[in-house]
Amino acid sequence: RSASTSSPAPAATPTAPTAPIPTGADPATVAAVTTTYTTFFDADASESVAASLLQDGSAFMAAIQAQSVTAKKDKITATVSSVSLQTPSTAKVVFTLILSGTPTLVNQPGYAVKEDGTWKVAGTTFCALVSVTGSLPPACNTPAATSLP
Repeated sequence: RSASTSSPAPAATPTAPTAPIPTGADPATVAAVTTTYTTFFDADASESVAASLLQDGSAFMAAIQAQSVTAKKDKITATVSSVSLQTPSTAKVVFTLILSGTPTLVNQPGYAVKEDGTWKVAGTTFCALVSVTGSLPPACNTPAATSLP
């Protein structure tokens, strides 16, 4: 008898409807973060728009200008596959960078931070991507530009 009572798998299923694990991000947040990422990584976005969508963007302006040339040449775009709220002002983002129509950096982890009510690409995410080029902008060494709230 104890063997038959020790296998109550159905008892665990009432909690299953709360799965799949929710992102914790409401649809408006998911849409805002997705728009931020796709606009920021759009090769056709102006440098000033890109700076406005990056955490402490003005500190990164020289790096944004330098990356803009490559972005336009490679026709960079991005897609977002998930947004998971970590805190009310920090979201984990999984995104893919597409170069000339070909997914190149697939399912990259990144972050978005909420600054003054606007979701922005986290400085740490930008710094991680730029580090592939071999040199980091000075802003990557400043907490204001790279710390997650």
